[in-house]
Amino acid sequence: MVQRTAGEVFFDCNSSRRICVASDASTVAVHECGEAAPRVSAGNWQVDFFAAIERQRGREDRQAAPLLPPTHAMPRILTEAAGERLAQMKNLLRATVAGVRAH
Repeated sequence: MVQRTAGEVFFDCNSSRRICVASDASTVAVHECGEAAPRVSAGNWQVDFFAAIERQRGREDRQAAPLLPPTHAMPRILTEAAGERLAQMKNLLRATVAGVRAH
């Protein structure tokens, strides 16, 4: 079962946690929506992860709620317009940090 989840991305039932299983299933990264960086678990994460899946399956039987649907992230493409806007925002941020007012 562990290898079947390798490389997959899951979300909890509230969509507040993004759970990414490494491509070799050796680690799992959990990113809470309110946290700046994901937490990576390289230890015995599989036991807790699959126990949570089983608990969710038990709820599905009673509520017909979806089980952590896998998603496949699409690579983002930086367009010229987006790149220009990003550069403008970076410049504005640098000026703000330096104490310079924008006109």
